[in-house]
Amino acid sequence: MPKLLMLILLAGLITGCASLNKGGFGPMERSLNRAPYGYKVVDDPTNIAPTEVVERFELRDGDCFSDGGHGWSDCANDRERTELKQIGNNAYGSAAWYGWYMYVPESYENIHPVKVALGQFHQRSSKPAFMFQNHKGGLYIDRQLWGHTQDLEQVIKEEDLRGKWHRFEVHAKWSRDETGFFRLFVNGEERYSHEGRTSAKSTYFKYGIYRSFISRKRSDEELPTQVVYYTGVRKGPTRESIKVPEEN
Repeated sequence: MPKLLMLILLAGLITGCASLNKGGFGPMERSLNRAPYGYKVVDDPTNIAPTEVVERFELRDGDCFSDGGHGWSDCANDRERTELKQIGNNAYGSAAWYGWYMYVPESYENIHPVKVALGQFHQRSSKPAFMFQNHKGGLYIDRQLWGHTQDLEQVIKEEDLRGKWHRFEVHAKWSRDETGFFRLFVNGEERYSHEGRTSAKSTYFKYGIYRSFISRKRSDEELPTQVVYYTGVRKGPTRESIKVPEEN
């Protein structure tokens, strides 16, 4: 085992999840999934990632948990997930950059009409503001500030999604008024831009695999296991600040 990976895994035993450098995000925690296979830090299995180690998320049929008596159960709400979530909040009223890489293996199955989110900016104690949805036809950005979709735009085609690392960069200002904005760049190209209100409450970032409306599957159907990899998750004041060391 490489020394770097060993040190990261030892740190993960202390914090409950691997202590990879997340830049301005600070530490993160697992969200509503306690399966030991659900989240791991591993040597890059693709040999083409921008980092030596990457984060592996695995979600199996029936992987639903509750938050330990705090009022939410994925099992009771038609959901399954394996995610990491930002512990703190993103500053309100000021702009910041957010970045990450995502790799979807060739074996990954699209399970539409069951909804699958592969990242989200969630409002604290409220609904998501922006989600990265794996709909039929690829990956979409879904603006749903009021609990329903206002924008749904394709950012990666289905035929381009698998077998390669995709770079995501978001430049956002979280605001209740028209001074807000949310701009998404995928692999260096701007794919989505929204000017105006971006959130009603403080936001935090989550990433991994989040399945909802599980009941849309056939009653006799077992959902396939899904695996997705991430690396280079960062937050910072400038676009340069969210690059991983290997990019500089």
